[in-house]
Amino acid sequence: MKLLYKFAIGILSVTMLSVIILGVIFTLYTSNLIEQRISAQLTSVGTLKENQLNTFVDDSKIEIESVAHNPLLIEYMVKFHKSSDHDTDINSNDLEQEKILEEAIVKNLVIELNSSKFGKLFVLTKEGVVDFSTLSEEKGKIRSTEAYFINGLNSTYTQQFYISVSTREPTFTVSTPIIDDDGEVVGVMAGDVRVRDIANIMSERSGLGNTGETILINKNNLLVSDSRFIADLAFKKTIYTEGVKECLKGSNGIKEYLDYRNVPIIGYFKWIPDRDVCLVTKMDIVEAYASLNVLYHRLLIFGIFVLICSWIIAYILSIIFTKPVRRLVEGTEQWAKGNFLYEVPVKSTDEIASLCKAFNDASKEMLRAKELDKETRKLEKKSSEMAKNYVRDLKRELDKKTLDLRKNVTELEKSKKASLNIMDDLSESNKHLQDLDKAKTDFLNVASHELKTPLTAISAYLEILDDYKGQFNAEQLQGLDAIKRNSNQLKMLIGNILEISRLDSGRFDLNISDVDVKEKVISFVDNLKILSENKHIELKYDCDGVGIISTDAMRFEEILNNLIGNAIKFTDKGSVTVKTEYGIGKEKGFVVISVIDTGAGIPEDKINNLFQKFYQVDATVSRRYGGTGLGLSITKKMIELQGGKISVSSVAGKGSTFRFTLPIQPTRKLVSNIDSKIRSKADELYTAAGTLTVDKTDVKTTDNTETKNDAGADKRVVTNILKESKKQITKSKKHSNPKQINRHTSKKKR
Repeated sequence: MKLLYKFAIGILSVTMLSVIILGVIFTLYTSNLIEQRISAQLTSVGTLKENQLNTFVDDSKIEIESVAHNPLLIEYMVKFHKSSDHDTDINSNDLEQEKILEEAIVKNLVIELNSSKFGKLFVLTKEGVVDFSTLSEEKGKIRSTEAYFINGLNSTYTQQFYISVSTREPTFTVSTPIIDDDGEVVGVMAGDVRVRDIANIMSERSGLGNTGETILINKNNLLVSDSRFIADLAFKKTIYTEGVKECLKGSNGIKEYLDYRNVPIIGYFKWIPDRDVCLVTKMDIVEAYASLNVLYHRLLIFGIFVLICSWIIAYILSIIFTKPVRRLVEGTEQWAKGNFLYEVPVKSTDEIASLCKAFNDASKEMLRAKELDKETRKLEKKSSEMAKNYVRDLKRELDKKTLDLRKNVTELEKSKKASLNIMDDLSESNKHLQDLDKAKTDFLNVASHELKTPLTAISAYLEILDDYKGQFNAEQLQGLDAIKRNSNQLKMLIGNILEISRLDSGRFDLNISDVDVKEKVISFVDNLKILSENKHIELKYDCDGVGIISTDAMRFEEILNNLIGNAIKFTDKGSVTVKTEYGIGKEKGFVVISVIDTGAGIPEDKINNLFQKFYQVDATVSRRYGGTGLGLSITKKMIELQGGKISVSSVAGKGSTFRFTLPIQPTRKLVSNIDSKIRSKADELYTAAGTLTVDKTDVKTTDNTETKNDAGADKRVVTNILKESKKQITKSKKHSNPKQINRHTSKKKR
């Protein structure tokens, strides 16, 4: 393409660009003005409709309140609904007639005050029963759960739009309290307002053109008012347009979107919280921007005219300005041939002449550049060789590092396999330890049961012999006491083993109840004072300020019995003090109980093992005082199962302090999840641990735990033995010889 045409096209392009920019600016400015006008128009109409809606609702409230304030209505409600014990001297028939008469008067009054906007007027009693209504079938119906009744007892209330069940029309309810002269609410006046009157307000289209309309949508996306385009859509059409979605979220504004007809519109939407509805005022975009389309057509015609004029002017100017440029064309042709010595003739002093002079200077520079290019190529060749050498060395180093890395990965994989083998060994060891622990627990359960069965028989025989101990000599009585003492000690040991077995196996239930800590401590101190007085030590308590907590009462008593009993047992002089207080700091929410004694104390190196099962601080002490070594272990587990903690501090020779905490309110309640068959078997074991008592007339079984019908074969065997023993003892009474009784008993045992 010749320079002449290019120059013309350039001028034309600049002109067109200027026209387009000016046209766009003008269009945007005009469009903005039109959009502002439309937005202001829609906002104005929407605000007007909102004010008309509020005025309509407020007028409805005023009319309802005027009926509620009518003296005849108030007098009627006070007389027949305020009190149930009004004048009893009036004949009941006369009273009924008077009520009917006054009801008719008040009903006529309500009907007279009724306007066309109300579909129904009705009066409710304070109990929510419709006393009378403009619809006779409503009388006597209960409306105590309706929002308009509940809120209408307090103030004037407007319920949101809904479909009335009685009138089958879109409506909303206005209610207000009926208040007597004493300021007491005696009933509720209510009225259903027809939404069709509101629909008439919304359908008025002033300022909205031929395609505009105003609609109301409730919070359930239902169209409340009628549509001007589709008939009978109120409370039948759900609308989910973009504007409605934002409006139901509480947003207000103007937006372009597709309406429920799938037609592009521009709409103003506003959420009206007092009415629980969204008000939308909208207009089709085609009609809204009709004036803008006319403007676009005019701008297009103007642009075409300017384009034609610009082309003519550009062609004339291109002829004038391209003539000097042709002089440069010859110079460039010489360059193409490699002749950089050619100079363009300069015959003027204008800008084109300056350009020709610059062209000549450039020719000279091109000669120097050609020489420089030769030198540059030499340098590039040398740089390429250096780069190849560097890359080769770098690759060699990288290969070496890669080999080292692979060796490290191999070593890590070996370490990983070794670690997995160690973990497998540990897992097997852990399973073995678990099996050993289970076997230990099973052994304790079985051993305790097997020991309990003969021990039960021994206890029964001892009770039988108690009835004849008057016939024994001193040596026999001493032996009988020794048997009792060792039997009781063995029974306590078995009981402790069973208890620790329950705790370890999870068959331990807590029965949480309210326990008065102060009362329990005082009771225990009073019961155990006889033990302290026998040892001439002082037993006292400090329980001020601690009241009721929620815990297992029986376990709480066992804990106190173990700790206070131990303190008395291991204290030969001085005192034992029981102190209770509420926890502070990290122990807030807990009650803290301390048992402080001035006894023998515990060596420091023994304290860490003190709560272990079967642990005795000293064998000598164990022989002197007795005990199983399970009491403190059981106590610790019972405290921890209830969410508490126990600790001990002691100084050998000066005394010990056992301190434990229990939550004021339990943090959790343990529930046994043992299978029903296992639970049944456990009950058999515990039942067999009971105490058998024999009297001279009957043999009966008393169990410290819950007695089961299927106590087991062991219990039946013992009972049969006792019955047989009773017969033998009855026969032996004829001889009245203690030695014979002793020989018979020994033989029976064998």
